[in-house]
Amino acid sequence: MLIKDDNHISNTEINPKQKEDNTITDIHLFTCWILSDNTIIHKTILQNLRNIGFGSVRTIWIPRNKFFSFFCNSVSNTLLPDTIIGVGESANIKVNKIKRQNPSVFSVQFLSKPKMAARHDLNIVYEKPSSATGKELKYSIQDSEVEMNAEECCNAIHSHFWARQKLFQNWHADLGSPSVEL
Repeated sequence: MLIKDDNHISNTEINPKQKEDNTITDIHLFTCWILSDNTIIHKTILQNLRNIGFGSVRTIWIPRNKFFSFFCNSVSNTLLPDTIIGVGESANIKVNKIKRQNPSVFSVQFLSKPKMAARHDLNIVYEKPSSATGKELKYSIQDSEVEMNAEECCNAIHSHFWARQKLFQNWHADLGSPSVEL
């Protein structure tokens, strides 16, 4: 995960004004994996997320990708992405495994019904459109009454991601793991 290294900055004696320049603000530097079940509704969600704006976005179809299970069990935490998004039940089982391995990964869950015991940083519930309302999916953050369209949903993911990044950037190793506090 990309974070500001305060010790390195202070050792090189950069003045405080220059310290601010070392904060990462470009979303394109981060990587994102989207794990998805292979159904029509989940493909529609993926189309809505295609302009999410992360630098390197990879889509992995679950459960078709058998290699992925092996990969997640054997990969080093440094190779995991900064953000992982699960779309559907099967995909979110894999996301939960990755989140257990590395709690610093920012994870987002898309489900039609909210799960209360989810480990994710952001839980998004989608509502299938009825024929009367049109073809657009509606999204809402779990425990929120506010409905969002696809663009607002991507913006919500970004804002939650940056809030969490700021927490990690300001975290002191002496305080323990920030994931415990989240």
